[in-house]
Amino acid sequence: TSALSAREIGAALGDVSGATLFKSHEDVELVICGPRSNKTSAKVVPDIIAAPGTVVATSNKPDVWVLTAGLRNRVGSVWLFDPQHITYQPQGFWWNPLAGVQDVESAARLARYFLREVGGGSGSNDRADPFFTPAAAKTLRQLLLAAACSRHTLRDVVLWVATRAEEPAVYLHNSGFAAQAASLRSTLELPPETKGGIFEGVATALACLDSEELLRWVTPPATWENPPRGAKAVPELDLWDLITTVGDQHPTLYLLSREGEGSGRPIVAAIVGELIDVAVKAASARGGRLDPPITLQLDECANIVRLPELPNWMSWFGSLGLMVTVVLQSREQGRSVWGKEGFDALWSAATIKTIGAGVQDADFTEDLSRLVGDHKVEETSTSYSSGGQSVSRSLRTERIMTAADIAAMPRTSALLFTSGRRPALLTLHPWYAEPDEEKEQITTHAQEATAQVQQAAISALGPDNPVAAALMNERADAVGKRR
Repeated sequence: TSALSAREIGAALGDVSGATLFKSHEDVELVICGPRSNKTSAKVVPDIIAAPGTVVATSNKPDVWVLTAGLRNRVGSVWLFDPQHITYQPQGFWWNPLAGVQDVESAARLARYFLREVGGGSGSNDRADPFFTPAAAKTLRQLLLAAACSRHTLRDVVLWVATRAEEPAVYLHNSGFAAQAASLRSTLELPPETKGGIFEGVATALACLDSEELLRWVTPPATWENPPRGAKAVPELDLWDLITTVGDQHPTLYLLSREGEGSGRPIVAAIVGELIDVAVKAASARGGRLDPPITLQLDECANIVRLPELPNWMSWFGSLGLMVTVVLQSREQGRSVWGKEGFDALWSAATIKTIGAGVQDADFTEDLSRLVGDHKVEETSTSYSSGGQSVSRSLRTERIMTAADIAAMPRTSALLFTSGRRPALLTLHPWYAEPDEEKEQITTHAQEATAQVQQAAISALGPDNPVAAALMNERADAVGKRR
């Protein structure tokens, strides 16, 4: 292995007894770490840097982009989805979700990404109404299909929902979807209260598109309220181009979003879901496997990539050349999204399970303690009598790591569970502990990215903002010191 680079071997998991363990290009990993547990530095960043091909990374903070975008830019184009201005960077592309809609099935798939926000998905908090949710799902599916086959946009879909428009039924009929057209017309002819309830469900599912900031990311620039100058000022992202690498060029897509108002969570889920669909088709076209493999680093997965199918998909990702890492903060977080059965399926499908510091769930840590197992401990007892002293030795069984030991693990360690092997205690490899040359490269690019964020923040916030004023003073002081 000395002649192979880290990228050819796989991503480093950590050290066990002085030897570095790597995960292969066929492994799929589940990482569970509490907040401030070194997961970004020791798991997410090293995996992205070591990726052999295209990378798709999700996060709700700018640090992943700041730490890795500079190095990834050396090996291919970098795309940043950031509708909430987490990095303060300008919009660099737009993506058309309707591009992959060609039939009823693909329209239904796209509709599900939006409907999960109102109870149309799976999980223990499912709020689905037995009548209105399925009816809203059917109606949204038909509207998306009508828009796709008539070359309209999501901006038009939002308007059709608001006005209860009849044109989509005409577009469906003219495009050969007569049954869908008839079904949509029957919905439009329902009593006002029933029709209103159905369309209210559709409107709630599309609520994220009420924001022009987010709508700009999924509609052509010519339709924006303030269109940019030049037809190609903001290019369109094609998911097929993203996974089709040329030579040593391997693009990277960063998907940043937070929960709350203006969240792009449904769009992030749609991009990841559609990318997986494209990757599966591309793998089939290549004979069953992508080469080089694609890295999907799904940090904050339970918050911004709520794909109900993910637990089932994980079982066959590795065989297609999809290196997927799902990062959660706790077992309960996973169960809140996928339910107990869904999370258990996710756990079983992952060929590697990494449990880091900060896991405080008593039931989960007890389960992990049992998985780590027991060992025999020799116990010596001494007794005294009139005949003198006697020493006896016996073996007793005790846990290798108790639940308390697991809950108290340091940030530098993690438990590793792999298929067919005993659990191991890893010493992690955070990027800042790597050899000086690699650490210096990351630090240099991170400083440049941070400077970009600060400059963009100053422009966005305005000189009268106290934070912007403080940043300008800091930058002026830094320039003065260099002189």
